[in-house]
Amino acid sequence: MQSSGKLPCARQHDKVKDITKESWLSRLLAERWEQKLGDWNVLLENSAEDWRNLLYWRMAANFGFKTNAAPFLMLAQSLNINIPTKHKDHLMQIEALLFGQAGMLEDDFQDDYPRELQREYDYLRKKYRLKPIPGHLWKFLRMRPANFPTVRIAQFAALIYKSLQLFSQIIETHSIKEIEPLLEVTASSYWDTHFQFDAAQKVATKKSLGKTSVQNIIINTIAPIQFLYAARQDTHKLQERALQLLEAVPAEKNNITRLWDENGWSAENAAQSQALLQLYNNYCSSKRCLECTIGLNIIKAS
Repeated sequence: MQSSGKLPCARQHDKVKDITKESWLSRLLAERWEQKLGDWNVLLENSAEDWRNLLYWRMAANFGFKTNAAPFLMLAQSLNINIPTKHKDHLMQIEALLFGQAGMLEDDFQDDYPRELQREYDYLRKKYRLKPIPGHLWKFLRMRPANFPTVRIAQFAALIYKSLQLFSQIIETHSIKEIEPLLEVTASSYWDTHFQFDAAQKVATKKSLGKTSVQNIIINTIAPIQFLYAARQDTHKLQERALQLLEAVPAEKNNITRLWDENGWSAENAAQSQALLQLYNNYCSSKRCLECTIGLNIIKAS
């Protein structure tokens, strides 16, 4: 309790047996998913048990990553998945629906592309009686341009255009080599020279969803939804496959996993990095050492 370090057991956890650590990490991952999937169950019930809708909502939130997850989820919930499905052969119409519902088509634009999106959205908005979310919800400050919500929305539109049968493909596929290509999308050509509307960049670059982003989606959306689906079907074999999928993804790199690295406990894969995030956020940061298997082992040994 008197330790001033971020990890109270930083100099002692190496005394705990590896098998004890591995068992505790497995329990922490289960705990993390129990918390996350409890909220997902509510979303599933709110969508009349429509798994395709749940994937659409959670995938949207994931495309917003941490900063814009909330407005991205609001955007998806404001636009029933059946509407873009009706326009599956027209990428610009899908883009118009998403940008319009995001509240991003309300300015006087100079470029032809956003003006065309406006025309498409004006028609589709009246046809489907749509109401956009407030545009001020989106955050751009202190973000890398490649992560701007405009770029992410364009990439999300490309994903919807590429595969409207994504849920069935994801449920049937448990190999990372097969899942990654499903998520490899590139924003339409206008975004080669733009990060925002009417603001051309000097050097053209394809705005593809990077490998790290794809892995983030597998960790935070694909594997959990596979696990939840298997749990609902009471299929333990499929639950194991969802966990194995996480084990095939490299460990995440962030401030918390780096803290563990610096103190001699490195995650070998995404399953372990997710567990270490849970351990730090739910135990170490609030010094719940008496409720932690590692802490209890150290205390008993001393």
